[in-house]
Amino acid sequence: MRLFLGRPLADLSNRGIALEDIFGSDARRLSSQLHDAPTWEARFDLLDREIASRISSARRPAGEVLCTWKRIVESGGLVTIRALVEETGWSQKHLISQFREHVGLAPKMFARVVRFGSAVDRLRRKEHASLTELALDCGYYDQAHFDRDFRAFAGVTPTELLSRLGSHGGFSSEWVSFVQDVVHPPGYAGAHEANYISSPTLQGRTRRARVAVPSLSV
Repeated sequence: MRLFLGRPLADLSNRGIALEDIFGSDARRLSSQLHDAPTWEARFDLLDREIASRISSARRPAGEVLCTWKRIVESGGLVTIRALVEETGWSQKHLISQFREHVGLAPKMFARVVRFGSAVDRLRRKEHASLTELALDCGYYDQAHFDRDFRAFAGVTPTELLSRLGSHGGFSSEWVSFVQDVVHPPGYAGAHEANYISSPTLQGRTRRARVAVPSLSV
């Protein structure tokens, strides 16, 4: 998403920002083109071209940022900041600054999100004998630590979340929560990117096109 928006994601965290404030006149052009497109297929083609154009001309993140992202994801959020600093050869301050610019979260917070996502996935697949065992396997110090992250990111305890699982292994339709997508690398602008862009074509001509960013505290 950093490649698409063309500005540090840390500047956008926890904010709803009008698309015009980021893209300027290009936002009005894109909104108008989407409104005038005759079909949904044509609209998606327009978006694909816009995304591809912006990403291809954007400044790529440093290799150290991509390696840090990969190490955090592959470790399930368990790699330490000290290890990341040693592997990149950067100072801790520079690593945090660069990672926040391209990902929108500091490495430590991103690792917490990854670990939480892994725990939720395993909870959904019921790969545990007990919640305590699951907490320890996912790298939490104890049950209290486990519960705190669930309350922070899902607003409920692991037990409450487990009770909302349907018989098919998914969450019941009565309960919907936002969980930050952590599977894709910096700059990814795929269909289920957590950030989204909406336009007057999709939400009515009376609304300004807006960009929403992850509502996670950094």
